[in-house]
Amino acid sequence: MTFRYNLPNDLNTYISESVPENAINIVELPSKTAEEIAAEQKIVIKQIILDKYDFHAVNGVAAYNDFRADLVTDLYAGLITETQAIQIGNHLEGVYNWIKKGDWKSAAYNFNDLTTNMIGFDNYKTKAYSEIVDYITNNYED
Repeated sequence: MTFRYNLPNDLNTYISESVPENAINIVELPSKTAEEIAAEQKIVIKQIILDKYDFHAVNGVAAYNDFRADLVTDLYAGLITETQAIQIGNHLEGVYNWIKKGDWKSAAYNFNDLTTNMIGFDNYKTKAYSEIVDYITNNYED
C-alpha cells in the first residue's frame, strides 16, 4: 500500500489552519544553556589545539631528522668527529624532544639551559635556535 501526502503550496497556512489554537507544541527543540554552549566550544577549541600540536609535531620530527642528517653529513665531511657528533646530539636532545612533540615554544624557552665548552657546539646551537625562532615566527599566531 502506498500513501501519498499532498501539501498545499503554502505550508505555513496549512499548519496554522490545521492545528487548533489550544494544541500543545509536541516538538520542541531543547535550547542549550550557556554552560552547555561553553562546554561545546571548549571541546572544539581543544580539538583545534590538538590538531595544531599534531601539525607542529610532524614538522618537529622533520626538523630533528634534518638536524641528524646535518650531523652525519658533517661527520662524513670530516668537520666533526663521531664523538663530537654524539655529544652535540646529546646536548641538543632535550630541545629536539620538545620539538618532536610539537612544543616549539617550550624548546625555545629551554634553550637557555644549553651550555657546554665543546668546540663546534655553538654553531649547531645557533643554527637550531635560529630554525626554532623562524618556525615559531612563521607558524604560530601569537
